[in-house]
Amino acid sequence: MANVNADQIVFFDFNDASDADTAFDSSGNGYNGIMFNAEYTAPGGGVTGAATDRAMDLGAFNNGAFLDLNDVALEGAFDSMVDNDQATIAFWLYGNDEQPVSQWTFYFGPDRQLGSHAPWGDGTVYFDVAGCCGANQRINKNIADSSLYSGQWNHFAYVKDEGYTAI
Repeated sequence: MANVNADQIVFFDFNDASDADTAFDSSGNGYNGIMFNAEYTAPGGGVTGAATDRAMDLGAFNNGAFLDLNDVALEGAFDSMVDNDQATIAFWLYGNDEQPVSQWTFYFGPDRQLGSHAPWGDGTVYFDVAGCCGANQRINKNIADSSLYSGQWNHFAYVKDEGYTAI
């Protein structure tokens, strides 16, 4: 297997709301995503609260909102993750007042190649790799106190480095 450099692939800061259906890639790679049933927050609605900072608002629970990166994947954007068996996915997430609820945070398929719940309805943050839900495929951490993630921003980072996984 060739060792492929795993530089930053995509970065969404959600600050360019010029097209309501497009999440513009700020990495310089041009891998824009398509927003379904989601919208940009008003200026100041992002993690910093700065006047120029926005975020993607997924709306009410279970409305089917998501950021579609299928075309980006078909262009080969994520090939280095597969070739190196390495990836880090990091993001800021605002937990609405309904937390915890059962939802996917991200999902690379088929068969849960990488998947996350942050958190699931039981208050547990899950990270699945190469399927689910065996001891070598899933790690998790329960956060029993929902006030730690409801109504505020939290940073999550998921790391997959061959046989090592971390949240």
